[in-house]
Amino acid sequence: MKKLYVVGDSTLSSFNDTNYYYPRYGYATKLNEYFDLEVINLALSGRSSKSFLKDDNYKTLVDGIKDGDLLLIGFGHNDEKFDDPMRFTDARLPYTNSSSFGYYLNEYYIKLARSKGATPILATPIVRITKDKYEGNAIHDTLYGNYQEYVINLGRELGVEVLDLTSETLEFVKKLSFNEIMHYHAITNGVKTMDGIIIPDEKAVDLTHLSCLGARQVAYIIASLVKDSGSVLEEYLKEDIKEPNISEIKMNPLFKLREYEAPDLNNYNPPLHLKCGNGYYGTAFGECEISPLKEDSSYNAYLDKDNSFIIGNKTLYGKINSSKDVMSFVFKKIDVKKNFKMKGDIDVLYIEPASQQAFGLILRDSCYINQKENDVTIATPYIASGLCTASDVTHINFYRPSSTLIKFTNDSFIGYPNKNIKLHCEIERLGQTVNIKTVVDGKEYNENFVDFDLTSIDKDFLYCGFFAVRGVLIKVTNYEFEMLGDAIQA
Repeated sequence: MKKLYVVGDSTLSSFNDTNYYYPRYGYATKLNEYFDLEVINLALSGRSSKSFLKDDNYKTLVDGIKDGDLLLIGFGHNDEKFDDPMRFTDARLPYTNSSSFGYYLNEYYIKLARSKGATPILATPIVRITKDKYEGNAIHDTLYGNYQEYVINLGRELGVEVLDLTSETLEFVKKLSFNEIMHYHAITNGVKTMDGIIIPDEKAVDLTHLSCLGARQVAYIIASLVKDSGSVLEEYLKEDIKEPNISEIKMNPLFKLREYEAPDLNNYNPPLHLKCGNGYYGTAFGECEISPLKEDSSYNAYLDKDNSFIIGNKTLYGKINSSKDVMSFVFKKIDVKKNFKMKGDIDVLYIEPASQQAFGLILRDSCYINQKENDVTIATPYIASGLCTASDVTHINFYRPSSTLIKFTNDSFIGYPNKNIKLHCEIERLGQTVNIKTVVDGKEYNENFVDFDLTSIDKDFLYCGFFAVRGVLIKVTNYEFEMLGDAIQA
């Protein structure tokens, strides 16, 4: 069976969403329903034609593609990210210019395929759905060029077949209302009706990424495009191809309803041990063993007299592990449409050595205040700059991509616990990219996260701030927060 290699971004790639109402699916995951081809899907979320070159999947492409194979190239969504030099490519420049979109498409994909005797095929990016007009970024017409037109013109100039998915998906979505088209896209959460039925939450629709139904629809569109067209894909087209029906989409059986309200900070009046200032707010939440609002609570997240923050607790109440988070948290609530940077210095005032202990600077997709109960299980996505203990290892930097696990980076800290530990932590958010830096014992540790989902719980806000968990009390000084303009849409 002939092989179809696929490279591209999240609109083509595979995902593993356990707790989405409608999980994300890239359209390349459904191509084998319409074509008799072995699909080798190397597409990766968050990549551009430029940044994909640094991934192991590009090496897999170079080493694997052979004479007679096909290569589908589907970039554009992330090449548009002009605020991210690691991914941005310019669609205003000729393909001979090394900064252009066309240069990367031709030099590293089209030429590669042809040198191996394979056939390249270009695809324009699918549209982003909207309740308003289909213009601008929704159809990839940006300040730095029209990425749809660029791919079409490049294909014409280089003699490469082009699948114009921008036009085809635009024509399809315009036929439907938003309440219909949203079923073709991923949806992170649901709402319960008066009858107790859980239906998709219109406010939780992912405007970029497809659902299973949407992925099948785009694969069907490709099949329809190549039928009777003379396309190189036509000879592999299955017989009696059928368009998917909206009635086929069902709620993810693993989905669990998340009832969440963004914190109302205008009406928040915390006790003194959680009281902050300077535009920051203090809270504590999770399975705390004692309500964090009680005056005798051991949880601290407050502004001290010297303008520093005191955060954490001297007891072993609470923990951070694969299934739940308990933390004292001093934070800012930030519009999800904004870029920003936060940093600060951390001194450890007290440590009672324990596993499942952590502190540092964290960027969360949700935040909880006014928790009166002591047994609320919370485990929602975040990225953290700092230290976290697990068994006998103290990890530097960690993250939670879903409600079911926590992951660590490769670096670890030797000599923990130490009351003289000093950290410098930074988190910078630029569109789909989050950069973190932790400096400990004079050594710098950097991590970069691309297309990390921080909107599955709260679609409107992000929460960034300093935290401490379980038997550790920290002091935060020299903290700074800077807005960096508008974030580019996913």
